[in-house]
Amino acid sequence: ARFNSYFDRAFARLPSGMELVRKAPQNLHPYLLLSRHDKPIGTWLLFLPSAWGICMAAETFHLPNIPLLILFGTGAVLMRGAGCCINDMYDIDIDKRVIRTRDRPQ
Repeated sequence: ARFNSYFDRAFARLPSGMELVRKAPQNLHPYLLLSRHDKPIGTWLLFLPSAWGICMAAETFHLPNIPLLILFGTGAVLMRGAGCCINDMYDIDIDKRVIRTRDRPQ
């Protein structure tokens, strides 16, 4: 129970995706919203398995390869954003008819 409460408090202090978008310069807002940086769960789902693999590949009692973790984190952010943009381009006609996706930037 103590383990879970420690991580719950730690994750509660992390800024939400929308807070990060609001703190960015105003001219970047449309691009950040288009690539769904206000909803970072997809980026985490791309990054965490690769980060786990990198950490598991580290030698015993040694830190994982930090530059490789940074590279994979950057790749997860960029690939998730690119995937959302491509999806919006292909589904533009469908998104207009679905209530949940009607307000997405086109």
